[in-house]
Amino acid sequence: MISANDSANLLSFLQTLRCQDGAQSLILSAAVATTPFVGSDGMPLSDVSGFADVLNYIGSLGPTSIQLTLSMTMSRRGYELRYLGTLG
Repeated sequence: MISANDSANLLSFLQTLRCQDGAQSLILSAAVATTPFVGSDGMPLSDVSGFADVLNYIGSLGPTSIQLTLSMTMSRRGYELRYLGTLG
């Protein structure tokens, strides 16, 4: 973490991006650590639903194994958010 507001700033940027003309057709993804988004207190966020509203895919990058575990449909835009597991 470089700034205590990194996760909040990233979410704000993604929300702003999604509001732009033509942005609904973009496919947005993020490659993240196994505890993906950190709050201003340095602890993992307990609610990351805001990211689910703006990202299509999240890939979790970790040091050891590959797991395909979670797939959930996002009702807001009908996109599918997939947890791709850890790579290493």
